[in-house]
Amino acid sequence: CILGVPHHLISRFVDREYRLRDSIDREQYVNRVGAALSAIARYVAYAAMSNHGHDVAVGDEEPLGSALHGAHTGFGLWWNKRYDGLGPVFAERPKSIVVSGDEALANLVAYVHTNPDRAGLVDCPSMSHWTSHRAYLGLVPCPPYLDVKWALAEMGFSSSPSGRQAFHAFVVSRRHLRRDPRLSGPDRSSLEQARELVRVALEHFGLTRSELTQPSSIEARTVRLVLVATATEVFGETSANMARAMGLSTSTLSRLRRLSRGHVSMELVDAYLRGKPPTS
Repeated sequence: CILGVPHHLISRFVDREYRLRDSIDREQYVNRVGAALSAIARYVAYAAMSNHGHDVAVGDEEPLGSALHGAHTGFGLWWNKRYDGLGPVFAERPKSIVVSGDEALANLVAYVHTNPDRAGLVDCPSMSHWTSHRAYLGLVPCPPYLDVKWALAEMGFSSSPSGRQAFHAFVVSRRHLRRDPRLSGPDRSSLEQARELVRVALEHFGLTRSELTQPSSIEARTVRLVLVATATEVFGETSANMARAMGLSTSTLSRLRRLSRGHVSMELVDAYLRGKPPTS
């Protein structure tokens, strides 16, 4: 296994039910997943939420989701025995997102560690016992399968008290960021999201809606391709929603989608996630 590619693995329980109900459930889940992933990659972070789990492993370019099958099967059998349940415990196969870019691992670990904070369950990531953040800070013993020292060094932090505190400050600085499709994959498509993407694109590129609908310049035509590529490839928007949001026919949108490959704009993604266009 050639290490170096961060993977974000998301596992959801049937009907979004709360299957991790107490510390015993969480310990069983994390121990099983950690053992499975650490056998083939570096297991570096987790967030065991009540109705879903987030796990971060650094492995090769192949998705690691299949490695969780045995862990999920074992946990499901254990959970059904404990709660006298019957049938599937997990809703589907885990989602596996390969994360790339500058500070990919640091941003991903911070994103996972701030899950309870974004859900309004705690006031600070260090207060949650549902993630690996307290192990990073040395507040609880580090389980044998969690490679904290390696991850800290890989992210540019030392394992000294000051280095761990610097990592904590980095995580806290990202606690209010919105859901990022680059880290957790595309969300469900919606007309509301499509319209918001159009609004942000118009503000970011300084165009009017009429210029977007009936472009008369090369710049406007390029913006249309950028918007369509970013919306469909990064945010997972459907052609139907984008056609309605942009005021175009579905046939025109389909043509733009074919032409838009390679036009994804990370600046537009950042503008959307911040809720306002960048100043540059």
